[in-house]
Amino acid sequence: MRQTVQIPLSDVRPDPGQPRKSKPVEYIQELSGVIRNLRHNGGNISPIEVRPDPENSGKFIILKGECRYLAHITDDRLKGEGWIEAFVVETKRESKDIFMDQISENVNRLDMGIVETIQSYGRAIELGATVEELAETLGKPVHILSSDLTILKLPEPIQKAIEGKTMPVSVAKEIANEPNDARMMKAFAKVMTAKSAKDMMRKLQAWRDQDSQKTLDQVFATVDVPPDELKAAGKKFDKLAKAFELYARESKDKGGLVVKARSGKVRYIEELAAEMVKQGNILLENAKLYREYTASGRKEEKAA
Repeated sequence: MRQTVQIPLSDVRPDPGQPRKSKPVEYIQELSGVIRNLRHNGGNISPIEVRPDPENSGKFIILKGECRYLAHITDDRLKGEGWIEAFVVETKRESKDIFMDQISENVNRLDMGIVETIQSYGRAIELGATVEELAETLGKPVHILSSDLTILKLPEPIQKAIEGKTMPVSVAKEIANEPNDARMMKAFAKVMTAKSAKDMMRKLQAWRDQDSQKTLDQVFATVDVPPDELKAAGKKFDKLAKAFELYARESKDKGGLVVKARSGKVRYIEELAAEMVKQGNILLENAKLYREYTASGRKEEKAA
């Protein structure tokens, strides 16, 4: 069993990389009262976890329990007592592992805002965590976590609307499918006049339908597309086609063997297969649109 120690409050500081940036004042005040009562009545208080501060000998940085620390330093009585109970973790750990533990603790103890939570996921990935590792730590399916991460693509005004609960997450994720910030902001402006998520989705689809002919002209009226861009798109498709043709030819009816051979990457296989289906459907839809677009053009030429 790990031993706890009483550490002077002056020897402890928060981790500047802590995923939770917002600290609800009401929650901190309530926590102060709980800690005071437990101390007075001899109850058990969950110790914070700290690690030695590499920049200051004899000092410590909080790993887990920043809200409990804030409850001590913002309460006159607890601050006057001058100490906090803690576990000291001496083992060195990778930054990504520390950060993922902090995310897990924050989500389990007190929900962070949806955007702040997803931003912490993105930070964990920047530190070297994979989506699969993060999903396992949080107990979330990979496809849901991947869907959540699309929120990070959205411009700041949309993210603020999500935090302010005027933009449903489901609608925001749909807007994130737009190709750039300008389109996302246009979609945002169109849907914000609606009063429900369902109506927002309807307005978004109506706007897309209305804009579809312009999009077709931009995509298929190739006289306005730089030749280098067209050439690059063609090369990308040729590369994809060759790789898929080879896989289809060599692995026909052997999907089970593929999964068995890479059984340690089943989640990745699922994600990759889903993405292949998604991209295939996009190509099919655009091929259909192109047929309709060119057929319409031929009819106009004959009529003329």
